[in-house]
Amino acid sequence: MPNKKVEMTPEGDILVDGERYTFSRDKIKKIDKIPHLDKKVFRKVTDDEEKKYRNTIVKEFAKRVKKEELIEHLLKDVPINKLKQMATNIKKKQPVKKHHGCIGFKVGKSYLQLVD
Repeated sequence: MPNKKVEMTPEGDILVDGERYTFSRDKIKKIDKIPHLDKKVFRKVTDDEEKKYRNTIVKEFAKRVKKEELIEHLLKDVPINKLKQMATNIKKKQPVKKHHGCIGFKVGKSYLQLVD
């Protein structure tokens, strides 16, 4: 049997040859009427399943939160010097580009990452 590649994601999911498994429950075994952890049970997660859950949440949350409110909250932890630099570049009409992957913006030569 060939070796399988096993990895763990930052969220605690396990990847086995590219298939994702997430923690489902603990299986308990009683020994002398005392419960002991026998094993941890994981279940396979598909991309479609995750996409369905995310879409449900996004649709509902989008009804209650405005874009401006989210961006304002994300900018609270940005140092004033970075805010000044970005605002100056925007006023100078430098191009604003959205960074794909993590959420960030490039304005001229300045870059601001909002979400990792």
